[in-house]
Amino acid sequence: MTSVSSNMALGQLSAEKAMSDASTRKLEGQTKDRSEIKQVADQFESLFLNMVLKSMRNTVHKSGLVDGGNAEEIYRSMLDDE
Repeated sequence: MTSVSSNMALGQLSAEKAMSDASTRKLEGQTKDRSEIKQVADQFESLFLNMVLKSMRNTVHKSGLVDGGNAEEIYRSMLDDE
């Protein structure tokens, strides 16, 4: 009887350990998923803000007094990207 109950106890312990390991892997997977989601969200935010800034700059009228030409537009787009 003791060997049967000890086998059952060992089986229960190994089942509990397997469940614990599975929940640990699930948490690690969630952490990995969260970091990937954050990375994609940051990229989307960057793209969205770039579009907003570009639209904003198109609404501002150029006076012609201080115009940097093509070089200014390139520098401004690089600055917006950053």
